Amino acid sequence: VKQDALNAAKKLLEDDTAQVDVGTLAPLELTRVKALVAAAEVDLIRSQGLFDQQEITLKNQLSRHGTADSVFRGVHILPTETLTVPLSDNLAPLEDLVAEALSNRADLAQAEIQITNGQITLEGSRNQVLPEIDLIANAQTRGAFGQSSINAISQQAAAPGLGSGTGTSKLFEAGIQVSLPLRNRIAQADATRDTLQVRQMQARLQQLRNQIREEVENATRAVEIARSAYTAAAQSRIYQEELLAGEREKLSVGASANFFIVQDESLLAQARSAEVAARSAYIKSRSALDRALGTILESNHIDLDEAIRNH
Repeated sequence: VKQDALNAAKKLLEDDTAQVDVGTLAPLELTRVKALVAAAEVDLIRSQGLFDQQEITLKNQLSRHGTADSVFRGVHILPTETLTVPLSDNLAPLEDLVAEALSNRADLAQAEIQITNGQITLEGSRNQVLPEIDLIANAQTRGAFGQSSINAISQQAAAPGLGSGTGTSKLFEAGIQVSLPLRNRIAQADATRDTLQVRQMQARLQQLRNQIREEVENATRAVEIARSAYTAAAQSRIYQEELLAGEREKLSVGASANFFIVQDESLLAQARSAEVAARSAYIKSRSALDRALGTILESNHIDLDEAIRNH
């Protein structure tokens, strides 16, 4: 926009210089146009400086070594897309957007997992306070090996086929063991502590849900405001273009002055800059809404699973 404004100012300077040379325009008007060209050059320099600063910031985000990376040192980043505002937002009803955010937000899922883990820990702490009943059972088989058994073994060695004199005995024991944790202060303190922690996590979960709803509501409202602002800015730019075109037609027939052309050129440059700022504000508001809904990765076609697999 600043470059176009400078080009238009230079074109106006060329036309006015030709008129001054032929004596149809006062030299004072030429000075006014030169001031317009100088102001447009200053605006372009400032915009170019801001662009260069943003390029450095983006390079630091893209590379681990930032601008010290030899790959980025001698290259410039050129945008391949322009900021475009769609004809309509096509936003779902607010309650549907809130429900989508509650199902997609990773921070909410993490908080719910923490509550589940806390409840498991609390259940274990409460079990330490309860009485413990153990059923004990023991079964054993013992072999009897006495003097008669020795004689039997000797006889079997002399005459195989005789029965042995060995014997066995079986023992079975059963019982119940009851443990009563009387005044177990440590277990009671642990259970109380875990109960409070679970309640705190539940309170934080509800706060997070309220915060997500608030973020979605604010982001939705911001999108609506940004669209209205962009529509007004675009309409203002159209009006300024029409005013400038009409003033030039009047000047061509001698019904206007060069001063009004310079003035309309400046107003048109301001209107175009305001339109670009409004367009940028709209894109940022949509990104903020995607972040609040938890869909910012999908909206920008970013697949983390693919990145993890490639890594």
